[in-house]
Parts: sequence; structure tokens; C-alpha cells
Amino acid sequence: MKKKLLVSFGIILLSGSIATGVFAATKYTIFVNGNKIAADVKVINGSTYVPLRAVSEALGANVNLDSKGAINITNQNNSQNNTPTTPSQPTPTQAPTLKQAARTNPANISEVVPFTTTGISEEITGNLSVLKTIRGTEAWKLIYDANKFNSAPKAGYEYILASIKIDIISNLNSDNAVSISPMDFTLVSSNGVDYSRESVVVPDPEIRTQIYAGGSQTGWVAFLVKTDDPSPLIVYGRKYNGSAGLWFKTN
Repeated sequence: MKKKLLVSFGIILLSGSIATGVFAATKYTIFVNGNKIAADVKVINGSTYVPLRAVSEALGANVNLDSKGAINITNQNNSQNNTPTTPSQPTPTQAPTLKQAARTNPANISEVVPFTTTGISEEITGNLSVLKTIRGTEAWKLIYDANKFNSAPKAGYEYILASIKIDIISNLNSDNAVSISPMDFTLVSSNGVDYSRESVVVPDPEIRTQIYAGGSQTGWVAFLVKTDDPSPLIVYGRKYNGSAGLWFKTN
């Protein structure tokens, strides 16, 4: 089973307060940019933890814990900005953001939008585009033909099928694949309300896959939309608080 890699601050200090048997012995070794660093790796309840300070400083960043309990990480390469910031969500990977594909200025159908996601010892670049959308009766026919057990749209709703293309241009960790899933995409109504995700079998090919650097995938994603909603938007890679992400028109 692939273990989830989490990052912990001061895990050595916390170990004394954890019940015996929670930590599992490991033989993990951490390399940052090919250089081995001295860091104590722990496995807690099946998740692998590494000390945040050791990894951050190996990447050239400063780590400080202030009196209010905020952990501030400052990249020394950006020392002109002396104001530490606090991440808006507990994840090492930041959602892609680009002015021309923002919610207030979404990308057009077939427009190719470049993106970059960065995190601790990670940087991925790629392109994303919504090639076309199919809505209403035609979309439902394609979904029904893909699997006759798919549910018909409920009263007042209809399906939208979006053909999405994603290219992974580069990956700092070249041996790692980038996971792409329909769950990465959300349909937002014309008045700014998320639609619930629908679990249906889509026509081949679907978007779900793993892509290595240099690879590309084009596939379908299905959404349910109100029949009187004229211009919903598709967003990819949005943060938990609803900000950032790449936004696309559906017509």
C-alpha cells in the first residue's frame, strides 16, 4: 500500500507524549536534491512523517515558530518579502493560479492555459484546456450509451460532458506520476454555487489516469447542471477555501 507522506514540525519533541507502540521502526532515508540529510523519519498509524525544519532548511528556507503557534517558512531566495505568510490549507502543494484563467476572467473553450504547482521538493508544469462541451439530450445519450445503468438526470437538470486535455510538461521528481481524477474538477453555477459531483460512467476515454512528465491525457468529465443555468464554469485545482484554481467557460 502506498503510504501518505505528511510533513510534521518538531516531531522529535512530540514523541515523548505519544503512547508506546504508535511509532513504527523504519529504514527511510531522506535525500533533498540528491543530498542525504540527517532527519528522523517516523511512521505513525500508517502515515510517514518527516521533520519540517530539516527538510525546509535543506531546501534553503528558514523555519520559525512564533509565540502564537504559527509556523512561518521563508524562502531565502525571496528575502525581499520579509512578511511571513501562513498557508490557507494544510497541504504542501499549492493550487495553480493564473490571471487569465481566474473566476472573474475564465479561459475560453479550447484555450490552452499553462500552470505550475509547487510544494516542498516538488514543481510540476503543464497545460490544461477544455476542448469542447456537450450538454442536454446529446450528452445524456452519450452517457446512456456508455453504460445503460447510468441514472437519468433528475427533474430540472441535465448533463454536461466536458472533453478536457492535460499535458504534464515537467516534474521535478521525474520518476513520479501526476494523478488526474474527475474529483479534481468542479462545476460552479452562473451565480457562484458549487454543483454536487456526479458518479457516472462516461464515454471513453475518461480523464482519470497517471501522467509522467512528457505525457498527455484527453478525457471526459460529466457534470449535472440546472437546465436554466446558462453559463456555469469548470474549475481545476481549486484550494479548499475556494480561491485560486484554473477556471474555464462551458460555452
